[in-house]
Amino acid sequence: MRQKLLCYFICSLVSIGTATAQKDTTAYKNIGLGIGLNLTRTDLSETYQKPTSSFIAYLQFAKQRKLTSALYLSFGQLTSENSAVKFLDQSEFQINSFSLTTYQSAHFEGIYNLLNKHGFKISVSQGFGFMRYSVYDQNDTLLINVLNSRAQGETYSGFSILLPTSISFSYLLKNDYGIQGRLSIQNTLTDYLDNISIFGDESNNDNIISFQITAFKRIQF
Repeated sequence: MRQKLLCYFICSLVSIGTATAQKDTTAYKNIGLGIGLNLTRTDLSETYQKPTSSFIAYLQFAKQRKLTSALYLSFGQLTSENSAVKFLDQSEFQINSFSLTTYQSAHFEGIYNLLNKHGFKISVSQGFGFMRYSVYDQNDTLLINVLNSRAQGETYSGFSILLPTSISFSYLLKNDYGIQGRLSIQNTLTDYLDNISIFGDESNNDNIISFQITAFKRIQF
């Protein structure tokens, strides 16, 4: 009798361990591509305005858990303009009243699924990453080396840390294809997306709001 009980107990442990291992190893990856609409706030545009476009690619490690993660890559453009700058004293400085900024960024983020039912998800996320950007004026002149376009001694690297905060909505079809909508505040740590700082409001960093829509494919491992 004891041998039967012991055998039953061992078999039960093996069954539970096997089921747990199978559950833990069930993983998915979502591979997505999409487009975005950017609104920029800078010293030349004190409110979010001047919509521009971006392109997004991402890889999400989508285990069926509350907490997952993803890697995002994007590139696009930003614009800012303030004609009032033209009325500043330009005898010593040639301050740009318009900026066109091209950028490339990459960030990693942690994602928390608030709702995950019947293929529909609502998620919030916080990321950390980097942005490389270049700022041009209306004549396509690269402004980073035009020192008299900013206050004396003002320099920047064209590089910034990003701390993007996002909320997203996604729906997965039965064929493992899906669509995702996403609202993201990029939280840049630079004040030079429009090339100027001291001549504007140096107390605030420039920032970006991005509306994104992507199509993705779920791959099971």
